[in-house]
Amino acid sequence: MADDSAHDNSILDDQEREIAQDLIDARQPGNYELREIFGDFWDTVTQPNSYGKRFKKSVLCGHLSRISWKGPDSQNHQIYLIG
Repeated sequence: MADDSAHDNSILDDQEREIAQDLIDARQPGNYELREIFGDFWDTVTQPNSYGKRFKKSVLCGHLSRISWKGPDSQNHQIYLIG
């Protein structure tokens, strides 16, 4: 059976997932907004809202390791826990 996630536009593709995992792995354990995880690399994301939704879904689906979604903060920014 083929891996349907490879064609799912609502999650990160393989290249995006690899980059995201490298950035996650470079962070110390703690709570982060997506922009903080990505640091200077965040400025290269062309559609941040769309990317953020796909990143969150990828986290929730277990496609990225060492990270979990905690929920929104008081400004509705999504917070992630890197372990």
